[in-house]
Amino acid sequence: MKNLCAVISSLLLASCASLPQPLCDDDSGMKLARLTNKAYADPLTDEDVHQVLFATYSRSRDPLMGGEDLEMIHANLIMLRQRLGDKRFSDALRHEDAAVISAVGWHLGADSQSVYFPLSSRTIAEAPKKTFELEAAYAKQ
Repeated sequence: MKNLCAVISSLLLASCASLPQPLCDDDSGMKLARLTNKAYADPLTDEDVHQVLFATYSRSRDPLMGGEDLEMIHANLIMLRQRLGDKRFSDALRHEDAAVISAVGWHLGADSQSVYFPLSSRTIAEAPKKTFELEAAYAKQ
């Protein structure tokens, strides 16, 4: 039994070690939500896009339930996808770690699958799914 617990602990630690280090937030998600406002940047650079996607992932790693900040992230992802168009948004996602793609899909929710954005919908659907701290906290409610 001790060996089984040791093996499971090792596997959990290894899976967590493979995730990118998230950005830190010190005000219950609002700092990360504000980072996703870069979806409105003009001009919108590849680095701005990466920061929006990575801030979304980072917020997923925080188990604190949100409200306004999560709504802001969702709205900003919708705006980013509309501004970039399906191909560029899908290409941007494919340049990210699978964990980031999974987090973006979770934050988009039902909007992640859209007939208007078939390429990005497929990219999100095909990415390996990860359960992050925020999603696990919601599941416990």
